[in-house]
Amino acid sequence: MRRLRVIRALVRHMVVKVFLAMALVVGLALLLLAYLQSREEVASLKQATREAAQQIADLVVGSVEHAMLEGDGVKVKQLVAGFRQRVPDASIGIYDRRGLQVFGDKPPAPGKDSWPAPLRQVSEFGARALAEGRVWRPIANEERCHECHDAEPMLRGVLSFERDDAAIHARREDLAATLVRAGFVQVMTARQAARLDDYFAEISLRAPTVAAIAVYDREGDLAFGKDIDGLPADAIKAALAPGARATRVVISGGATQLIPLPSEKRCASCHKDKSPVRGVLALALLDAKAGDRSTDQELEVIIDSSLRAIMMSSLGRIIADYLREVVASGAVKSLELYDAEGRTWFTSSPPAPDAGVRAALASATIPPMLVGEGASERIMMARRLDNGPICTRCHGDDHAVRGVVMVSLPNRARTVREAAITRTALLSLATMAAMMLMVYLLLRVLVQKPVREIDAIAAAVGGGDLSVRVGSADPEGDEMRRLGARINDMIVGLRTKFVLEKFVSRGTAQAAAMGAQRASRMDVPTLGERRHVTVLFSDIRGFTAFSETVPPEEVVTMLNTFLRAQADVVEQWQGDIDKFVGDELMAVFQGPDGSRRAVRCAVEMLEAVARVRGPRANLAVGVGVSCGDVVYGPIGSGKRMDFTVIGDVVNIGARLCSSAAGGQVIVSRAVLDDCRGGLGDIEFNALAPISVKNKREPLEIYSVTRVDK
Repeated sequence: MRRLRVIRALVRHMVVKVFLAMALVVGLALLLLAYLQSREEVASLKQATREAAQQIADLVVGSVEHAMLEGDGVKVKQLVAGFRQRVPDASIGIYDRRGLQVFGDKPPAPGKDSWPAPLRQVSEFGARALAEGRVWRPIANEERCHECHDAEPMLRGVLSFERDDAAIHARREDLAATLVRAGFVQVMTARQAARLDDYFAEISLRAPTVAAIAVYDREGDLAFGKDIDGLPADAIKAALAPGARATRVVISGGATQLIPLPSEKRCASCHKDKSPVRGVLALALLDAKAGDRSTDQELEVIIDSSLRAIMMSSLGRIIADYLREVVASGAVKSLELYDAEGRTWFTSSPPAPDAGVRAALASATIPPMLVGEGASERIMMARRLDNGPICTRCHGDDHAVRGVVMVSLPNRARTVREAAITRTALLSLATMAAMMLMVYLLLRVLVQKPVREIDAIAAAVGGGDLSVRVGSADPEGDEMRRLGARINDMIVGLRTKFVLEKFVSRGTAQAAAMGAQRASRMDVPTLGERRHVTVLFSDIRGFTAFSETVPPEEVVTMLNTFLRAQADVVEQWQGDIDKFVGDELMAVFQGPDGSRRAVRCAVEMLEAVARVRGPRANLAVGVGVSCGDVVYGPIGSGKRMDFTVIGDVVNIGARLCSSAAGGQVIVSRAVLDDCRGGLGDIEFNALAPISVKNKREPLEIYSVTRVDK
């Protein structure tokens, strides 16, 4: 039992648990290091070069995947260049799923004499050209390009393609919608949604028959672009149905292509809902007149504008994917993109990859390979890049492999000492990384997780949500769990305070808050304060007779209905309900316009009661209003107090309420004087003075009614 008590005392302290966790991690790390080091020493002479090649391949794969998750192709190129610089004997190649090398060094720029003549012409004059059966379009180095590129040269590149005129004339509308959708998907994939409005506006401005482009979300609301006039909402709704196909809707002056946008795996990284449809893309096209040649370049404009918008994503793979979709659409037969120095950046007819790359792409398990002979013999390692769930955001989900990394090293022996030093350094780094990771994970579970939970609970409580609680709280646990238990107790206290405030007036709640702010004494002032206020009393006429003839439950329901209707009006006119006494309500109005608000409140209270009265025609409310100086403060004992108003004004208000008939408002002369200048549609009528106990002179009273103007 004593040992058990010692263990319980130790686990109640966070420092002890952290120390034990770190000791466990360090011990395991040292054991792992000793084991791996002894094992590597035995195999070092046989596998030195092979292990080096494998490590480089793994490092390249990990670095490439990490950089690709950040969407930074430039960083991947820098990583590969860094590896080559540090390991000059290594040959590193990264290939996409088609076997084309990516992220490699740029080949030497060809001399201008070897450029195709149309390419030289477009590069020199910067104007579109038709030559050799192809279209040559310049891609200007616009101001928006300067975010990533220098202001010089004049062009970023040249786009060359062979149009398929028969397909364009036969499927102009379908091709236009397909190309716009492809551009939209690539821009969204690059997380550049903020550029979509400008992208759509540019196409609408430059393409002669494109009236508008819009994307509607799955609720049918406009998300991007310009709303299309005359497009039936039913057509949008039909296009949003799961499994819907592209449709053509005829509208005034043209037609609109509706392209459903189903949810794909790559959408899940940003959109967490499970809806099968993300939205619908609408492309409004004007009718093309017969013989009108202005539409010949329409698809070219769409391709050109889409390419410029996608380039702003700074992701080369996105540009290449879009150009492949352009070729797949059938709008062009072939396509090439040249950079400013005449190099072919993209071609729709790439050369076939070599046999080694094809084999690596086809096999999930790739053993080390020996290539070459004699002094040139090398060990080649291949690591396939799988298209994991996170990768599908950019690469789509229609393929399982993203590409392959090929690394080769010369197969020459190294000294045991050099190999031992290299392995020890690598293993030490790996062990330290593992140790740090394990410490981090343990501290995250033991410290960070409960701290974050308490932080979230505190933020929720600060925002007014008192329904939360610390789930990990334990009054017998460690410091964090005990703190969570105290926070749960605090939340219960706050909920109790919140519920109690519904049973007191606003003035009482404010007085309690003032008392709570006193650190030394949790009480409220015992002396009242003289104030000029307006007091309103209301009473239900016929309530006693009604309560004697109906069940108590119905009496309570009726009473709450009448009082709720009156209370809502009091709150609307900034009054403070002092108390409910049976079927009577007392409210206080402060401020220079208190009497005016109280009078209007009284009139509207009668109207509110009339609206909720229903079949109870024998029930009505009488209201009395008086104003003047009162004592405003706490009344009662030190253990039970009420914050209210006291004085002759209160007695007069109650007497006026008693004198008022059902549906009548009676006010004192002081209230009338406060309302001098009139209240618009409110009319005051003098009544016969009434006598009040302890008053020598009768009181002047007035009835209040609303008149039509």
